Amino acid sequence: MFIASIVSAEPSKNTPGQYQLDICSENLKKLAQALHEFARHNGGHFPAKIELLVPFYLKELPHCPTAVRNYEYWTRFRKGWKDDVYELSCPGYHPGILRGYPRIIRDERSDHWSVTVRKEPAYLSEQEKLNYCEENLNGLARAIAAYSLAHDGEPPKSLDALIPDYITEIPICPAASVFYQYNRKGPNDYSLSCPGHHRGIERGYPMLVSGDLSVEPVPPFSARLLYFIFENYAVLGSIGLLLLLGGATLYPPLDEKMALKKALVFGFEITFPLLALLLILFETRWHGILNAPIAELTRFLFSPLIFSMIFGTGYFIFTNGFFDHSKNSEHEVTVTGIETGWSRFGKQAYAVFSSWHKPPIQFSIPIPAIRGALNAGDAVILETRKGSHGCEWIVPVRKAKK
Repeated sequence: MFIASIVSAEPSKNTPGQYQLDICSENLKKLAQALHEFARHNGGHFPAKIELLVPFYLKELPHCPTAVRNYEYWTRFRKGWKDDVYELSCPGYHPGILRGYPRIIRDERSDHWSVTVRKEPAYLSEQEKLNYCEENLNGLARAIAAYSLAHDGEPPKSLDALIPDYITEIPICPAASVFYQYNRKGPNDYSLSCPGHHRGIERGYPMLVSGDLSVEPVPPFSARLLYFIFENYAVLGSIGLLLLLGGATLYPPLDEKMALKKALVFGFEITFPLLALLLILFETRWHGILNAPIAELTRFLFSPLIFSMIFGTGYFIFTNGFFDHSKNSEHEVTVTGIETGWSRFGKQAYAVFSSWHKPPIQFSIPIPAIRGALNAGDAVILETRKGSHGCEWIVPVRKAKK
């Protein structure tokens, strides 16, 4: 028969607080040894109450030097696991240590156990806060896995459903004062994310998705700048659309088909450098394009390229007239016909002309842009400029005097 002694090994005597903490840790180890000896004689099951260890496995129950109560004990038999699980925790308070610590949580799938001591947040370094946060998430993942095993693969609807059968309390990240954010999507599909902010780690991380823990470091400034640009690609496209509408209204090109063709080529020219920046972003954020999630790949690869094409087209049309400082050229042309069409302002009439070029270009101008009524055969004076991008555009339009 095994009887564990309460007398602990010689602890460190640096400070009274450290001395009491060492004694408490040794007491927990003695209790854990007695619990495992009990389980070895009872088919792998731990006692329902810690008092059952006395007198066969312990002469008496130890107490923490900072408390007069027994150590807090919790156990549960889980079907499908190797043995029961249990938790031992200190009922007292050690300065600088979180309440409930030191504690021992037996690993569900093995006989491994160890004493865990957690400092209060004010005493934690940034790395210790991150480590504790990861431990909390992994512990919650184990509890969710056990719950799912007992409920046909369905994760809990909320973390509260895990209490008291799978965890005694919901942990809180040392970097935050609220609980972890839990999102249940379906069978074996859930996510847990940290509500706090760890220095050097992006907000929302560490994150655990269906049991897989990930930590996303904050990328360097260049990558953050790229990320900001691609996060706001819709704004870039909206600006391009405004430039396109403004350019077509203020500086209408004479040959719309040629202008659109050149604008699209210009859009491609600025899209290729953007593609190179995208590849840099994928390398810095996901360590390669093949490692990027499909949703992020679609979001950051295709959408910005489309919007950059819109921006490039709008920029070309607008700046073709805005930066043009060439002299006006007057041309007298004859109306060859009147036709009706649709514009951004609705249905309206257009005057059709043949230009002075060789071969001539067929183009049309909305009749409201020309003062006075027009008929086929009327003469019109057009003033044009060459355009900063080489696309001739119409300045004012007036009816020629007879």
